Amino acid sequence: MIMNSKSGIEKFITNPSRTQLIIYIAAMIVISRAAFFLLYVWHLDGSTFQGFLESINIWDSNYYKMIVTDGYPESATAQSSWAFFPLYPLTVRLVTKLTGMNIDLAGFLISNICCFVSCIYSYLYIMETRKNAEEALFYLTLMVMGVCGFYESIMYTEAMYLMFLSMCFYYMEKDSYLVMGVCGALMTATRNTGVFFVFAILFYWIHKIQAKSFKEFVIRTFSNSRLVLGTMMVPLGMFLFMYHLWNLTGDPLAFVHIQKAFMQDTKPGMFNVFARAVDLYGGQLWFWGYVIGLLLILVMLCTLKKNSERVWGIINWIIPFQRGMGCQQRYLHIDIVTELCFSDWCMKLKRRWRIAILVLMALAELVLMIMWLDRNGFLV
Repeated sequence: MIMNSKSGIEKFITNPSRTQLIIYIAAMIVISRAAFFLLYVWHLDGSTFQGFLESINIWDSNYYKMIVTDGYPESATAQSSWAFFPLYPLTVRLVTKLTGMNIDLAGFLISNICCFVSCIYSYLYIMETRKNAEEALFYLTLMVMGVCGFYESIMYTEAMYLMFLSMCFYYMEKDSYLVMGVCGALMTATRNTGVFFVFAILFYWIHKIQAKSFKEFVIRTFSNSRLVLGTMMVPLGMFLFMYHLWNLTGDPLAFVHIQKAFMQDTKPGMFNVFARAVDLYGGQLWFWGYVIGLLLILVMLCTLKKNSERVWGIINWIIPFQRGMGCQQRYLHIDIVTELCFSDWCMKLKRRWRIAILVLMALAELVLMIMWLDRNGFLV
């Protein structure tokens, strides 16, 4: 009986069926969200699910709620909602209109559905590129149960963005460039950073065709009309939002210019952001541990074998520095390749060590959940 149980677990780890995979992903999401709720009950003495939703949908969630109810303002406020892209709040608005459920609940359900779909496509992508079901399951567990997984349950764009990004990577790998383009357009309507995916496409294509000259590269590239059209479709979501802002405010780049309101007294740019962080936290030991961790992540990203993943990872390591170091962890969490790179490294270890790492990451996630409930500003 024990031998049959062990062989069943081994079969699941190395080759799960479609049904087993779906059940495993759904179970992880439910367990993770239940743990979040129980922490709310224990730490804040909460009792209702609505109270829980209101406690986790904070910070930027308030801007999405304003967009859902009132749309985008015509004139700037202290921190205008122009900085937040429209697809997620529009989806929440649609669900609230169709079902009558409140905004917090609609946002929670949408985020978790997107999280589920992103897990499916991430699994497919890893199987396409690594052909290793055990690594795929490790990655999914890390994404849902590990550090920063809670972002995919709150009323932030993380889960929706991650869903479209995983689709883009998968369909790019399958050479389904038009589908990739549609997913890319939806991704850039969710978050502006999605527009940089065109660089991932570029380096994927460079490696794929192995052109011997620039002339050959140009000819083979533009002779592939599906690739060209699919790539051109990626920024479409952002361009449509820019057009809306142009009609609304006269400034198509209002989402960029309003970022100054979020910077407080910090000038934009990596070194200015880092200098401010040192002024605020330089006297605390944990901060330097955080900095060392970020540098180690950068080194780790440089070891990725696939050009598209390496370039995409480095871009997403740099982007958050333009705003503030506190948001770095959630940008890296949802770029797919950072945690995938970590999974690549962990697969070199024995299974018992990988299990220990997952347990450690899950415990760290519980700490982050408590910090979020305490409205710790560094997690914004």
